[in-house]
Amino acid sequence: MKASNNGVNNKSHILIVDDNVAFCDTLKSFLEAKSYPVTRVYSSLEAIIAFKQDPRSVVVLDMKLEPGISGADVYFTIKSLEPEARVILMTAYRQEMDPIIEDALRRGARACLNKPFDPDELIRVIEEIGDEG
Repeated sequence: MKASNNGVNNKSHILIVDDNVAFCDTLKSFLEAKSYPVTRVYSSLEAIIAFKQDPRSVVVLDMKLEPGISGADVYFTIKSLEPEARVILMTAYRQEMDPIIEDALRRGARACLNKPFDPDELIRVIEEIGDEG
């Protein structure tokens, strides 16, 4: 855990993007219990707006969003706004989305977690990239 000299929590801010409200809220609760500041949004447009407000966030992005812009489109928009953006992809449709996911990983996505995943695995990835922000 990163902490400043005055004891304030300096863990990376996490932006969760998933159109599955229950999953998104459960993940938010889990991360908050681990002392991460979290914002969660349920749509592509909300994701882009939230990222513009805090481009230093670690983004945990579902690749299959309904309705509107796909998770892949959100990813590439975020990377165009901030080339060094720290993005962790997640999907329950890895086989279907593999070419898009592989392209995103080649272009700088930090990892792709296959749903369902162990939330501790997400913490491990966040901690690995957290010091970069």
